[in-house]
Amino acid sequence: MSYDLPLEFPQSRQALIGHGPRPNQAQLHFRRRRWPALPGAHRCPLHRIGSRLPSPSHPPCATPPRRAGTPPVFFSSRRRSSSLPASSACCFSMAWIWMVLAAGAVLLWAISLGRILSYSSPSCVPLSPQFMPPLRGDRRSRNVLLVVAHPDDESMFFAPTILFLKSKGHNIHILCMSRGNADGLGNTRKEELYHACETLKIPHEQVKVLDHPKLQDGFHEQWDHGLVAELTMEHVLLWAIDTIVTFDSYGVSGHPNHKDVHHGICKFLHANRQGNVEAWELASLNILRKYSGPVDIWLSSLISFSRSKQSIYTLVNSSPSRSYEAMAAHRSQWVWFRRLFVMFSSYTYINTLQKI
Repeated sequence: MSYDLPLEFPQSRQALIGHGPRPNQAQLHFRRRRWPALPGAHRCPLHRIGSRLPSPSHPPCATPPRRAGTPPVFFSSRRRSSSLPASSACCFSMAWIWMVLAAGAVLLWAISLGRILSYSSPSCVPLSPQFMPPLRGDRRSRNVLLVVAHPDDESMFFAPTILFLKSKGHNIHILCMSRGNADGLGNTRKEELYHACETLKIPHEQVKVLDHPKLQDGFHEQWDHGLVAELTMEHVLLWAIDTIVTFDSYGVSGHPNHKDVHHGICKFLHANRQGNVEAWELASLNILRKYSGPVDIWLSSLISFSRSKQSIYTLVNSSPSRSYEAMAAHRSQWVWFRRLFVMFSSYTYINTLQKI
């Protein structure tokens, strides 16, 4: 939009552009009334040429006149802030917080793993002669029976326990209650169990895989606790077992077959009160501790020290690679999510056993 001076004031037009005589007060008063202040980006013509106007004061425009040579402003007169918006600053701060937390988690993981690898051999925390002491008489070593529900349970959950007991010279026997035939791979998984036991230095003759029609793998399969107790009794007598290791009442992963094994062992112990067989269960952990990897060594050790009178001990696996090798022997089960489980599971690095 352009504003031109009326034709009847040629001298005033020349004065406004810097040529001719200076305008008098009457002419300036007429200009102020002729072009009032306009809102927004519309400026009065006096504002456009105010730098050349030889007037003692600027006309009352909407905004102060700009200096000569500066570009006009075609947007709102609201002041722009040189700082970041509040939402961007908040996102930037949150990003830094997450970066610091991630760096702290990686550092804690590295320190915990270094603590585990610092052990020269599989160890027990706290060191106590009361945990599986040598038997009286000529036989110094124990015959330990590990009772599991499926092939791969021994490698996925009990590797620290097996490696510790082997380092102390105890004889390990494994009783697997099913072939893990839920997907039709029962024979394959049975052979894989023998290969995993070779990695863990357990002879084939000390491994037994059952295939009872009432003890089939499956989340919806309910096992008879009395049958589990009966089969356990047979192998306790066959191998002269004096110590049993198995799942606790939750079964570590919550699998119903794991729970049934625990209840079957409890029923066996109830029926065999006069015997000299002691039993230990693997403590189930909450999901945070379960997937904390080697970091859980600090809390588990603290719990074992504070509850030593309750017969709770933490077994440390000084060679986590042995757990990887044993689990990798189960080729049919060695899929991507189980690889992640073995890497991040605390059961790869430590086991917490408590007496039943």
